[in-house]
Amino acid sequence: MVKALVEMGKVTEYLPTYHARHTTQNRWLESGMSEEAIAALLDTSPTRIRKHYRDDRLDYENLAQNITLPELGD
Repeated sequence: MVKALVEMGKVTEYLPTYHARHTTQNRWLESGMSEEAIAALLDTSPTRIRKHYRDDRLDYENLAQNITLPELGD
C-alpha cells in the first residue's frame, strides 16, 4: 500500500519498519539500556544486537569533547 502511494507521488519515500526498529535499538543502547533488556523487548538475542546494532566505533560520551568548532566573526 505505501509503495503504491510512493509510486503515485502521494508519499515522498517509503521507509520500512526496520528503520524505526534500528533507530529505537540504537537510542536505547545510547541511553544505557542493557542489551538483554532490549533483546527481551524486541524478541531478539543480545548477540544479534551486538552484531547488528551496537556501534562500538563511536564513543558517545566523549564525542562532544573532541569536536572543535571554528571561530565565528562578529
